[in-house]
Amino acid sequence: MKKRKNWVILGLIILVLIVGVGGKKCMDNQKELSNEREAALALKKQDYNATKVVFTGKGGHSGVGLPWTIGASVTVKGKVYRMNLNKTGIDFALDGYDSTFPSFTGSDKIEVVYSNGKSEVLQ
Repeated sequence: MKKRKNWVILGLIILVLIVGVGGKKCMDNQKELSNEREAALALKKQDYNATKVVFTGKGGHSGVGLPWTIGASVTVKGKVYRMNLNKTGIDFALDGYDSTFPSFTGSDKIEVVYSNGKSEVLQ
């Protein structure tokens, strides 16, 4: 009887640990998607010509005190640029991106493909 009680207690402990870890992972994923959405909206405010952003990995902090950033492929005026975005817009850009595009030719919408593969159009 004592062995059975020990197995039940061990089983409950394992169950609590699994549920706890799974819950944290779910919360982390929701926070990640929220950060990606915020970064996409900030990008659109910073560059009206951006029409699509595809997040290319998981975001994170690259050092103590540094803001959350994430890699992305961003379509601007039909050309795709590799960028690092944060929640206030463009952290840095590659591939000859010029942030001084002279005129508004894009739409007020931006297509977003999140790191989990889901997508939506934001205004």
